[in-house]
Amino acid sequence: MVEDKETDKGIRRNVIQELQREPDVKYKTPPQQLQAVRKYRKKHSNPSLEGYMRIRRQAFTFVNPKEGTRAEDYIREKGSQYYKDLVELDRVLNDRIKELHLNIGEDK
Repeated sequence: MVEDKETDKGIRRNVIQELQREPDVKYKTPPQQLQAVRKYRKKHSNPSLEGYMRIRRQAFTFVNPKEGTRAEDYIREKGSQYYKDLVELDRVLNDRIKELHLNIGEDK
């Protein structure tokens, strides 16, 4: 009976250690899949959409940087300037929205 408890503890310890261990396998994208993605992107590329999405991402990153990124570090260092820039950006965005709203109203 005592031997069974010791064996049971040893098994549980091994299972816990196995669950806590990092996996040995490093997942890597197969070269065939990378080639297929490149081929698809080349065939279906849209430079104007890609350019638009790039500047859109940059704008969103400036307004709401992700934790642990260089953008967050830069903003933390320049806190008061960042605040001033956000206020200015808010003003410019509101002006642009009003301008677009007027232009859309004229199109009708």
